[in-house]
Amino acid sequence: MISGRRVIVAAVLAMAAVGPGCFQPRPEKPAERIHRMRLQYRISGIERETRTGKDGRPELVMKLAVANTGKEKLARVTVLLTVKAPDGSVTLTRPLTLDVASVAPGGHGEITVVVPGINATEYDDVSLKMEDQPRPEVRPRYPEYRGTVN
Repeated sequence: MISGRRVIVAAVLAMAAVGPGCFQPRPEKPAERIHRMRLQYRISGIERETRTGKDGRPELVMKLAVANTGKEKLARVTVLLTVKAPDGSVTLTRPLTLDVASVAPGGHGEITVVVPGINATEYDDVSLKMEDQPRPEVRPRYPEYRGTVN
């Protein structure tokens, strides 16, 4: 009878010691934190034009609306820039890093981006897309992930 009580008391004490930890979220890894913060940004195009730069080469100029729906901010966010010809063929896909430091958490703003070397016509479809989660081998090329280990 006494040994049965000891087992029950030991079990209750073990559950009391371990139980609260079971309901705690696991700590966020650095890359997971950056990933979560990236997805808080909403980016949409306002207007765009292709012009000739000072070096004589074409450049794509885009005015973008940026919203940060989170409680933290990043200095830069990398999105995928895609240009499609009128026939639907993709002529360009590349990462494009945007300076979003001026957009406060919970706020919105406008930024202008100049992308050298892109000659998009008025008939081309230009889109920006936030990747759900960049592959680990690609992350080192994205400035917002620099310094993270996982």
